[in-house]
Amino acid sequence: MPVRYTFSGNLFRINLEGSHTPEDIIETFNAALDDPLLPSDARFLLDVRRFADMPIHYGLSRMGATVAEMRGADIEVFTSMDDAKSWLGVVAEESIE
Repeated sequence: MPVRYTFSGNLFRINLEGSHTPEDIIETFNAALDDPLLPSDARFLLDVRRFADMPIHYGLSRMGATVAEMRGADIEVFTSMDDAKSWLGVVAEESIE
């Protein structure tokens, strides 16, 4: 499945792989928000490592984050999973690599 979500500790992670549409991402995000297992202190991570491994995708992600920040979101883009987990303050029950 190209878009899926998982919970681990307080980490709410959406993984993107292969072909998908923006609607697929929104549908998966909304399904996760409706899931009764969603942690109340969840930290959100959009993992695009298996989808966007080209430098241009990093730049486009930064541009998207800037637009979201102008609307009040607290967003950061990372190339390191350890850095992302640290910034999020994630307490994972298992490895999320």
